[in-house]
Amino acid sequence: MKKVIYYFSGTGNSLAVARDIAQNIGASLVPVISLLGEKSISVSGDTIGIVFPLQDFKAPPPVADFVSRLSDLNGKYIFAVCTYGLKPAHSLARLDKLLQSHGGRLACGFAVKMPHNGIASGRFSGSAVFRDISAWKKRVPSVCDVINRHEKKALESSPPIF
Repeated sequence: MKKVIYYFSGTGNSLAVARDIAQNIGASLVPVISLLGEKSISVSGDTIGIVFPLQDFKAPPPVADFVSRLSDLNGKYIFAVCTYGLKPAHSLARLDKLLQSHGGRLACGFAVKMPHNGIASGRFSGSAVFRDISAWKKRVPSVCDVINRHEKKALESSPPIF
């Protein structure tokens, strides 16, 4: 069974999450940015992951563009992980709708709190950064267990801020 995680990362938080999952499930990592010139992207794995940071409570444009060019999604186990600083809102449900319009569907989606690095984030607190990363590290085994067993779970979300 081939497992592939496509990731997009700006500050490294999403890359770190993608690496943690890949190491635990035996997946290869592919940066979304390396596929931006492709007209159609055929996925060859049986298990497909998409890891990305939230921007304005949704997947950033390169991720949405990437998903819109995916093909051969039928019958694939697809999961997503969004990293966020404030709240995940319904970002994974939005991604699922986009995937559905291209023949796929999220089996599960996880929201991972990471240090907020937006324009209004203020100063980083060392203890807050440690707390967020430690909380993720504790979740890695359970997230990977869900993925390895190809479980279907509700997409993680939160009420909108506004």
